[in-house]
Amino acid sequence: MAAKKKKSSKKGVKKGTKSSAKSEKKVKKTVSKKKVITEKKKDPKHIFLILACLVLALTTYFVYAGALDNEFVDWDDYAYVIDNNLIRADSDISQVRTLNTEPGAYTTTTGDVFKRIVSLNYHPLTILTMRWNNNVCSECMNGISAEPFIRWNIYLHILNSILVLLLIYWMSRKNLLA
Repeated sequence: MAAKKKKSSKKGVKKGTKSSAKSEKKVKKTVSKKKVITEKKKDPKHIFLILACLVLALTTYFVYAGALDNEFVDWDDYAYVIDNNLIRADSDISQVRTLNTEPGAYTTTTGDVFKRIVSLNYHPLTILTMRWNNNVCSECMNGISAEPFIRWNIYLHILNSILVLLLIYWMSRKNLLA
């Protein structure tokens, strides 16, 4: 029977059929590649995730935007910001920008941030970022505005919210709606 099948398959082969079979395979490959490409474009999970991150970022900003008009509070802002020479010194960025080498009223260096303790706490990264937010405001009560500090905190809240959303997305096996 196997010999008969071989003979019948040989009889069914005509000239030019091999090339047409090869061309059919090529067509199938290109069609399958097009399907894969279109399937990637049709996948709404990535678009939904980006949209969810955008909505979360905007919502977080608008929830906290009302805080931008606030001033410093009496809790620990005086110890950490207003009366702190590490924060009130001209930031290294502004000194480079204006090429100011004259010592100011609050003379400290970035190296001092890593050497000093503030309010019995050692946290140089916090002090360093507050130093970058330092600003001079002649109309403000203590000569410094709270707005840059609050704005930076809003940005950190947005970043943390998006990271939590991505963690939930990853833990739910890329299915936020489940």
